[in-house]
Amino acid sequence: MLSDPLCPRCSEFSEDTSHVFKDCIWAKQVWFASALTIKMDNNPITFVEWLTHMLNTLDKNSMAYVAAIMYQIWPSRNLLIFQNKCIPAEEAATKASSLLSEFRSCNKHLYLKPPSDNLSLQCCNTRLSPPSKDWLKLNVDAHFVSDGHLGLGWILRREDGGTVAVVTKVVRSGSDAKIAEALGILEALCYIHENKLNSVVVESDSQVSIKAIVEKSFDKTYWGKIIRSCSQIGSWLDKIEFMWTNRGNNHTAHEIARWVAFEPDRQWTSRIPRPIFDHIQKDTML
Repeated sequence: MLSDPLCPRCSEFSEDTSHVFKDCIWAKQVWFASALTIKMDNNPITFVEWLTHMLNTLDKNSMAYVAAIMYQIWPSRNLLIFQNKCIPAEEAATKASSLLSEFRSCNKHLYLKPPSDNLSLQCCNTRLSPPSKDWLKLNVDAHFVSDGHLGLGWILRREDGGTVAVVTKVVRSGSDAKIAEALGILEALCYIHENKLNSVVVESDSQVSIKAIVEKSFDKTYWGKIIRSCSQIGSWLDKIEFMWTNRGNNHTAHEIARWVAFEPDRQWTSRIPRPIFDHIQKDTML
């Protein structure tokens, strides 16, 4: 029996490995719907080349998520072929996250604690931690919006949890999540410098970027140039620290970055938009 070589979803292209996992419109939707918000461009590289690039640029946590998404894409494809069941892209992304959480829960002994050398590379696992007395904490994150634009968002808070400022900013960028996170940190540092702020903890969920800034480890890539700029601006500031936190503790900054789609390039010191204010309130109840 001859099988149809065309993709069972789009029926436009041959179903090879690259198409299944990277180039099919459904696969692109899954990657973008995931917490990594990866936007797949129509580039000619193969899936193996793309995966190699991911291995060389993402941290271990993000790479584990990539593996979970791949693991979910394949059985979803089989369900469509053999049972005629079409799983929505958002549902597949959610299932991938759940599978990864379940795997980690059953294999806790395989995971080491995050590195805690230098300034502050340890993760606040249980709750959002306030800064020390007379210090401020800035949480920053990035989110791909559309058409090559990147939404950046950060929130500046006092030791008592009070909000000093909420900021949204939109910049042009590619679809590389690692570069996006680094750009967010750089723009936040520029904000700190321009507003002449002192004694600030900059917190991000990008472990690889925070670690590179603290250790002054710069490669010759575009990402490395951004990290070098972050380190340089950090050296200009009086009392600056960098901390990595998990994605859950950084959710408010992520929601602010998503809010760029509605109100780009804004700053609030009061009358914060209700959806953002609700997330800030949840942080105070943790």
